[in-house]
Amino acid sequence: YRAHQISLERVVALKVISPDFVDSFKDNPDELESEKERFRREVRIMAGIRHPNVLQVFDYDIADVDDSPIEYLVMEYIPDATLRGTMPKQGFGPNVNGAVAWLKDYFIPVLEGVAAIHEAGIIHRDIKPENILLDGAIPKIADFGLARVLQQPGLTHTFHILGTIFYMPKEQFEDGAAVDARADVDVRGKLLYEAMTGKITNASRVVFKEVGLPPEILTASGVSTASDDFFRKLDAIIREATREEPDGRTASVTLMIDAIRAVLASHTEANSAQSTPKRERKLRRLFIVIIVLLLAL
Repeated sequence: YRAHQISLERVVALKVISPDFVDSFKDNPDELESEKERFRREVRIMAGIRHPNVLQVFDYDIADVDDSPIEYLVMEYIPDATLRGTMPKQGFGPNVNGAVAWLKDYFIPVLEGVAAIHEAGIIHRDIKPENILLDGAIPKIADFGLARVLQQPGLTHTFHILGTIFYMPKEQFEDGAAVDARADVDVRGKLLYEAMTGKITNASRVVFKEVGLPPEILTASGVSTASDDFFRKLDAIIREATREEPDGRTASVTLMIDAIRAVLASHTEANSAQSTPKRERKLRRLFIVIIVLLLAL
């Protein structure tokens, strides 16, 4: 819910366990308690992280409503925009300028938020575009309902399949309680792939598979250019991040950040090197024009 916090005169987001949801477990009290504990754990996880790219928690309490206890979580309110709105349906490729801007403005900040989550010993397990809210131009990771704290016993049983199938690594499908930080790396790789190639759908058939950029993006110009080199390097990052087996995957989000920054720096240098001869040619033409004008005088 969108709510107004009277004491501090601010708009907040209020998350509660729905009474209807509670009623649906009336014949299974153990499962209900498990779901309530998942909610409480989400509170504790979010409250323990302080990062500009992670949604902030303000408060948690239990209120009596019609003689029934209602647990609630108070968070910063972010309007309805999500990372999905920054990703063209058809993908950025081969628009290298659009891809570069998106990586700098959105993707790297999200990766930095994920890195902070991992440093806190937490695996998110559901970082899809819809779970990344936009506070203006600042992405904020939200929805820690499926998060796992590495140093605590999990709530996920082997028969629970939790997450979003398009972004889920194979090991999370097989045993969600056993995943580590490399599961979130795989999700980041799939999201990067989706941003470059277009929205993942049932027809995309990338579930549990290593993915990479198609030839029409890698060689869009038909000749070797700085843009093609940019996408080839990005393709290598995506493929390593989405390896089917965790042991072959990029070991951490921090390493992924370093790899993307290196690609961006290399692209900037290549563009600078290409632009220098153009500037020299323009200066020569200008010099010739000036000489002609002087001779005409």
